[in-house]
Amino acid sequence: MGITGKDVLDADETGVAQRDTTIAAAISAAGVTLLYFALFKEVVRPLLALATLVIGVCWSLGLTTLTIGHLNIFSIVFAPMLMGLGIDYGSYFIAHYEEEKRIAGVGTHEALVQTCGATCPGIATTSLTTAFTFGTLFLTDSKGIAELGFIGGSGILAVAAVRRGRGRVPGGCHAKNCDPGASSLGGRGGEHRLGNPRAAGA
Repeated sequence: MGITGKDVLDADETGVAQRDTTIAAAISAAGVTLLYFALFKEVVRPLLALATLVIGVCWSLGLTTLTIGHLNIFSIVFAPMLMGLGIDYGSYFIAHYEEEKRIAGVGTHEALVQTCGATCPGIATTSLTTAFTFGTLFLTDSKGIAELGFIGGSGILAVAAVRRGRGRVPGGCHAKNCDPGASSLGGRGGEHRLGNPRAAGA
């Protein structure tokens, strides 16, 4: 003997979606981490990249709790989606940092400043355009899809904000007088412009 009806079916679908999304998020995190280990051939920086990504996802969950207050059958998939989209920012930062250290031969602080100046404008631009794309979902008549647009857009901005905040590679950097055009890998004739760099723990 069992029960049926719209509410029961909705509860069953939500339960299955929660279970599958949790599995998908775990697989995404593991896959991204292993891929980082293979590509960058180290452990510490990939783990820091994943840590900042998880912080961004947590910020997004907190903002969703304060605003919408719930997840629906559409927006519940945002966590594995952010894992794939948000990890790109760490890839840009780490790759450019490695180039500064290996090719330009600069010190750690200067490499952080040059990397921040070269990558942060691009990260900000891509995060804004991606968030804007999610924002177009507000134009739909479906409440669930509109909520997905808000959660996805705010999540992308949260992940980018964590990357941009003060932190050790790859969490980002905070430097006064950080000149995007002064990268030692081709900016202004290879001129180094090191202002007052400050690197804090991730």
